[in-house]
Amino acid sequence: MPFSLSRFLCMLIAGMSVAGCSHMPVTSMIKLSRMDILETNPAAIRIAVRTPNHMRVMPDSALIIMAGIINSKQKGGSTQPEISETFVLKKSPEHTLPPELAKEQKAYTLIEIFRLPPEAILRWARFRNNFKMLESQHGDDMEGSMSITAASCNLGTSSDKTDTKKKSYLVTIYLKPSSQEDFFPFLRDVDLKKEADLEPLTKNLTACPSQE
Repeated sequence: MPFSLSRFLCMLIAGMSVAGCSHMPVTSMIKLSRMDILETNPAAIRIAVRTPNHMRVMPDSALIIMAGIINSKQKGGSTQPEISETFVLKKSPEHTLPPELAKEQKAYTLIEIFRLPPEAILRWARFRNNFKMLESQHGDDMEGSMSITAASCNLGTSSDKTDTKKKSYLVTIYLKPSSQEDFFPFLRDVDLKKEADLEPLTKNLTACPSQE
């Protein structure tokens, strides 16, 4: 069974859980269902996040979490992963947005690109080998999952409440699974104001570090 990205997806921003599928374009669902992320070159994988200008992705908070789970029927109803690996994404050195992301750039927004650092590539390969070993033992009972988490911060100070209710909190995630693929929307226009009450949301948005 291929390692399908559409198996599970979640994004966490400012402590607020966002269900992925309700914000995932249908075309992206189809593309993800046909994709085996473990067969791609991990060095080419990119994640991009579009946030309003007053928000940023906190350093070292963008994560990819991979897991291999044996079907619960084989484990007496257990949902605990057999194997799991967490990868911390780093800001990518690209200074120019590719055309498909440049078209996604809107007024008063910022798009940041993240990638797996070199030290994570070997761990990715190790996870892939372990997953395939378990898959050879359990066949179609072996299932894969991938989740993405990130924490956001506010460029203003924690005491800055100016026009809080008027600020945009729309966030979009894009995925580039290989060097041959363009970025495409993973989650589009998640409105954090609708996903959580505005007051808890703003309380959880801590001030960004002075140096990112």
